[in-house]
Amino acid sequence: MSQFPLVFGRGGRWLSFEGSCTSCHAVLPPDEIRGVVKAARVHAASFRDEGGDAYAFHVDALGYCDSCNLLTPFRMVMTDDMRMATFDGGYMNIFEPRRSLWPRLKSRIRQLFSATRTS
Repeated sequence: MSQFPLVFGRGGRWLSFEGSCTSCHAVLPPDEIRGVVKAARVHAASFRDEGGDAYAFHVDALGYCDSCNLLTPFRMVMTDDMRMATFDGGYMNIFEPRRSLWPRLKSRIRQLFSATRTS
């Protein structure tokens, strides 16, 4: 899609988007995916962080598979903290990037200390 890369004010960026055919699962070439990208604030609780609402891009696109001669729809929300939600068949799937070791350790230590304070 020609709208990529998507760049957020806080420094996050989505460089590209890769989709696959729902029928044969082949990766669709980027020039065969067309759609609309809209910037917005996400108010859903699943996207909020400590600072409030997340900023996001809503992507609605169709990908064409030359082998199957079929169109595959893509609906997603890409946030500035690199989470992505996809919408398929009435279901929402949220994908999060794997954090590096140090932030995961800090989070776990905080959880342990908060658990000992409440006990």
